Amino acid sequence: MSKRLLTADELINELNLRLHQDDEFQEGMSFVPYPEGSSGHRMTGYSTIGPFGLMCIYARVAHKVFEDCELKV
Repeated sequence: MSKRLLTADELINELNLRLHQDDEFQEGMSFVPYPEGSSGHRMTGYSTIGPFGLMCIYARVAHKVFEDCELKV
C-alpha cells in the first residue's frame, strides 16, 4: 500500500486531526509547526504544545501518521 503524500501544512493538520481522535486526548494538546510561526516550505518540522507528561500520546499519534503518510518535498 502506498503512503499518502502530504505537504508540510497538511501534515500538521493530519497530526492534529488524529490527536483529537485519540482516546487519551486532553484539551490544550496540539502539534504546531517548527520553528514557531512557520508554514509550508519554511517549516523544518513540528513540535507540540500542551501537557509535557503526555508525550507518549504525541509519539503514538505521530507514529501512526507516519505509517500512513509521508512528507511531500
